[in-house]
This record gives sequence, structure tokens and C-alpha cells, in this order.
Amino acid sequence: GRDGYAAGDYTFTFGGTSSATPLVAGLAALLLSVDGDLISDEVKKIMMETADKIDLAQGEYVNGHSPWYGHGRINAHRALMFAQEGETAVQPEVLFVEHRVNKPIGDLAETEDPIVFPLDVTIEEIEARFEIQHARPQDLRVGLESPDGRELPLLAGDADDQNRIVRVFRSTDEPGLFAPLLGASAQGEWHLKVVDEAAQEEGEIVKWGLAITYEPLLIQPSG
Repeated sequence: GRDGYAAGDYTFTFGGTSSATPLVAGLAALLLSVDGDLISDEVKKIMMETADKIDLAQGEYVNGHSPWYGHGRINAHRALMFAQEGETAVQPEVLFVEHRVNKPIGDLAETEDPIVFPLDVTIEEIEARFEIQHARPQDLRVGLESPDGRELPLLAGDADDQNRIVRVFRSTDEPGLFAPLLGASAQGEWHLKVVDEAAQEEGEIVKWGLAITYEPLLIQPSG
């Protein structure tokens, strides 16, 4: 927020262990607040078993660990559910796929970029995010097209950003928007569509991605 590290809700310039350490420490404190008898190895195990596996297709995961992403992205909600349940917990799987494309957005043109989701699973939750650079963000209309051809409007000329648009859309926050996709298959080619509706200014799709939450699995905490 205004009095924090950055003026917005988040920052892209603070990362690495400097940001990861306080996040993990905070989750450890939350887990201990749920069950004060947990030892350090148990806290670590819960975090590893409930982490989101990022880029499952290319992450080279072996026994839950990737040389690129470690055990994945910690998931505080799922970790707390696990700690509260005790013996067993239901863990939905999450696969995040991202394209860093730097694809030019043509003037007065429609620009598309595809992402192929590799798994034939049913969508329980979905998150779409994108970063776009453009001299006049208010000229743009942005949509997401699913593999079965359904298109969802994400942005329609109402961006007031200064040259850079960063947006995250979640089905948990906007259930009405994503309702047509919930329960459908996630497999196939998704498209981010960007339409430039005014002349003279151009830009680019910097990156975009999808996170799909799908069929829960039964996991067992360590004994």
C-alpha cells in the first residue's frame, strides 16, 4: 500500500531470498499457531507437500522436487488446512503455465498468444494474469479464450495504468466472470487476445499465464 515498500498492492522489484524468507517464516508461524506441537521437520514437510507445483510439464519434478522450482510455491491456505485436519487432508493440484513472450501489439490490430495446457483435468478454480506494456493502455481490450472457444472479457478500455498493465483475475474473486469455465476441461490451447482500438500507439504483451486448480488428491502427513 501507500506506506509500504511500493505504492501499489505488490512489486516486481523485490524477490529472491529477501522476499521468500519472510513469507516462509510467516507461514511457519501460522502453522505453529494452529498446532504448537509441530516440530521444525513437520512444519517443513507440510510446506513441501502442500506447495503448488509450478510448470509441471517442464519443471522436471522427481518425488515432488524440481531442480528449477524446488518444491514449488508455498500455499498458506492449503498448508493450514493440512495442519488442522491432522491425519489426512484433501489437496487440490495446481498447475501454473506462463509465457514470457514480449510479443508486439500491432496498431489497430488484434494480437493473440497461445498457451497449451497439457492435462485433461476438470477446472475447479482458475487464475489468469498478464503484463502488457503500451503507451495508451486505455486503447486496449483484453480477453481470454478457452480451448472450447468461450471468450471472457478481462479488460475493456478502462485501464488507467501508466504504460504498464499488470492484472490478475481469479475465479474465487470473480465467480460470475469465470462461471462458464468451471467444470470444463482445461486441456488444450488457450489464447490471450489483445485488441488495439485506437491509432498511433503500439505496445507489447510482456508475459501472461494461467493457473488451473483441478481434481483433489488424498495426501498423508508424515507419521
